[in-house]
Amino acid sequence: MNMNTANVHTPNKTLLSKSSHLFLAGLLMSSLLTACGGSSGPSAEELASQAAKAAAAAQAAADKVAADKAAADKAAALAAQAAAEHDAAVIAARKAVAEAVASVATEAKQQRHKLRVRSRVMWLCKRISKPPLMKKWRHRWRKLRLTPRQRIPKLPKRRLKKHWRKPQAHKPKAR
Repeated sequence: MNMNTANVHTPNKTLLSKSSHLFLAGLLMSSLLTACGGSSGPSAEELASQAAKAAAAAQAAADKVAADKAAADKAAALAAQAAAEHDAAVIAARKAVAEAVASVATEAKQQRHKLRVRSRVMWLCKRISKPPLMKKWRHRWRKLRLTPRQRIPKLPKRRLKKHWRKPQAHKPKAR
């Protein structure tokens, strides 16, 4: 329907002039446009609302990016902290193992020393066939003026047997 012409459907065409027809057509058109939601192009209010929606969407996207970055930074910090704690735990475990090995080694040395002393005392008891703490022996030790350490005779050193080797023929040195 063309609204720029004078052919407008009105109840009484004879009472209205051409200019009033155009005026009435403009009023009807504007009222129809406002009632139906606008003209062919967006109005200023619609543009403003669309711009506000776009700004809100952009702000939401920026907030999401910032939240993702913060979460990634937090995860990286937690991973670094976990790695540091793991390294500290490994160092502590190595130290504990080293201390345990050292304590076992010292205990083994002490046990060997006790066994040596015990075997030496048993050897001495067999050698003299009497208990070493009898008065008779004390008297002899006083007479000799020996200290308690000197009273225990040293064990004889064992000679290592030389293994027999087959005699080899003399080979002259190469020049």
